[in-house]
Amino acid sequence: MHIFHQSILFFLGASIASFLYATSLRMAANGESIMTRSRCRSCNKNLSFFQLVPVLSWIFQLGRCGCKKKILISPCYFLSEFLLGGIFIYIGQFFGMSTILLPWLIFTSILFFLFLTDFMFQLLHLPTMITGILLGLIFSIQQTLFFESFVGMVVGYFIIFIPNLIFMKIKNKKGFGDGDSYLMALIGSWLGPVITIQSLVLASWVGVGIVGVYYLFSKKIIQKLPLGTLVIGSLMPLHFFYYH
Repeated sequence: MHIFHQSILFFLGASIASFLYATSLRMAANGESIMTRSRCRSCNKNLSFFQLVPVLSWIFQLGRCGCKKKILISPCYFLSEFLLGGIFIYIGQFFGMSTILLPWLIFTSILFFLFLTDFMFQLLHLPTMITGILLGLIFSIQQTLFFESFVGMVVGYFIIFIPNLIFMKIKNKKGFGDGDSYLMALIGSWLGPVITIQSLVLASWVGVGIVGVYYLFSKKIIQKLPLGTLVIGSLMPLHFFYYH
């Protein structure tokens, strides 16, 4: 892929990440509207256009707010923009600047948003997941893969729903979050049943590793882990394995 196209994909991904990160913060702040002007969340000062350029604004401002107090801005803004921009370039290497690239960028953006909300707030936005499932099914029809997509959706949903139901009957409490079933259904509608199951297995082992390491250092057991974050994070190495 030409460096010009890579640059376009990077700044597109960084711009989308900037919007998604801000949206995730506003959702957590009692449903704050996404239509209001962007502002520094430390001093509440409205941001100018030049303070909203993805990646570059954070670098040029040395990670500080433009107010007189020069308040430090969380590096998570910069990291999220840089990460999604890099992922967009990575996806572009496989699909090129073709019409099939757009659906996969949309799917990736949806997963990235869910990754942010689950990682920061243990929240999976149901309307976003339902929209993602519908888009996955529609895209599969266009690619003549509707049966695989539908099976992936069903398998993804029930692979969480059934164990959760059994755990509820035995322990009288849920073992998974309410949104995890819909997240797996979303992934299944796009990637099919095989990768969906593999991502859950890999995420489970990663979770066991995190709990084990945390226990070694703190002698405490983690009671909750954001499954959505682990599953979405597990998709990248699986993708790398399949295409290499």
